[in-house]
Amino acid sequence: MKIKNIFFFIVFFLPFVYSLVVNVKVPLKTYEMLFVLFLLFWFMRGAVAGEIKLRIDRAFYPLLFFFLWVVFTVIISYVGLLSFESMPNWSATRGSFLLNPIIEIFYLLLNILLAIFVSNLIVSKASLKNIYGIMIFSSILVCLYGLQLFLGALLKVPALVLPTMSEKPPVSFFFIPRVTATFKEPNFFAGYMTALIPIGLAFFFAPKTKIRSFLNKKAIVILILGLQLLTLILSMSTGGVISFLASGGFFFLLLFLRFKNKRAKLLVFIGALLVASYLFIQAVGLGDAFNQVVFEKLFGGEISSVTHSRDERLEQINGALTLFAQNPVFGIGLSNFGLYFDQVLGISYGFEASANNIYVELLAETGLIGLILFAWFFIVLFKKFFQTYRKAGSNEEAILLIGSWSSLVAILTTWNFFPSYSMSFFWVMFGVFIGYLNKLEKNEEIDENRL
Repeated sequence: MKIKNIFFFIVFFLPFVYSLVVNVKVPLKTYEMLFVLFLLFWFMRGAVAGEIKLRIDRAFYPLLFFFLWVVFTVIISYVGLLSFESMPNWSATRGSFLLNPIIEIFYLLLNILLAIFVSNLIVSKASLKNIYGIMIFSSILVCLYGLQLFLGALLKVPALVLPTMSEKPPVSFFFIPRVTATFKEPNFFAGYMTALIPIGLAFFFAPKTKIRSFLNKKAIVILILGLQLLTLILSMSTGGVISFLASGGFFFLLLFLRFKNKRAKLLVFIGALLVASYLFIQAVGLGDAFNQVVFEKLFGGEISSVTHSRDERLEQINGALTLFAQNPVFGIGLSNFGLYFDQVLGISYGFEASANNIYVELLAETGLIGLILFAWFFIVLFKKFFQTYRKAGSNEEAILLIGSWSSLVAILTTWNFFPSYSMSFFWVMFGVFIGYLNKLEKNEEIDENRL
């Protein structure tokens, strides 16, 4: 088997690793660590043969600086941790409270290396479309698995259950099962799905190519998008809905502004999508549920079964801001949020407590400098996108860029609602984004030299 095929195989199974492990933290990363080691072996083998040259794009520099800063802040935080006179019983989980930050640092380095390696694999438009195609094909199986779990729980009939997965998906406040698919948590699944929907939209609007792919068929892409939207709605994730609206609005706005000849078709497509979504929500009786999940949860004034989750999240966010105000420069150290939440603020959620918002959690754990360095990476990435998008030479290149750009908007939006930025699937996508931008920039340099 070719090494390239092994890489595609690993990418295909990335969304499944969250269901095929017993412990969500350490064993989960075992699979992803093997992924990085495999890529390292691949590049070393190619470098020795003179076939591959590993290049670290300048867009990754902010992440490397962020990593160094995180290491420094963790070292500083150890002094504060050791000063605690007493520690809660759960602080010994996974070795010790001193070990947790080291594990998180390792995971961060793992993902940064993964993005760097993947960026070097995008050498052509075909390689980009192949990886996107594998991701979308994998998502089909993930969605189907999630739907059969949903129907099994709803109709109380047996369903296929992967090892370590629960036979009973979590239920919403109105006792309807929520689709979690292979992610164990509805918001994680929603974050994964909203990152892929813009890519599917890009394949739908892109012109047909000579590259053989099931995504060249418009009808097939529509069916895939319908399946993805259906499972996203049934995840009943408010963050997922908001992320879909943000990224979808971004996608259609750029498409509308760039392609005058597609404007009429685009308006028809959006109208049909809205009508189909409305009919589906009404047909299955989700109208009230949708309003409660989104609008009441966001804007409801009284504490209820609907707003309870929102109020908990706001309490955790406020706690993160309080911890940041007490430690504005160095923060409290990576992975220490739950510990300080318990010890300093006196709010007991256990060591898994999270701000459910990556940005304020990084603000609390790595300080203002840490958040600025982390945000710097995405500012640079958006700048590269914008510069390359303006110079895109073909309609297909422009639409693929719009899809990738909108996917990034989806990821950054969902990070406001769920606690982990360490899902390697996202970092693979970051690597793909940067690799494709580099490929387009190289083509521009070649064209300029020819002129």
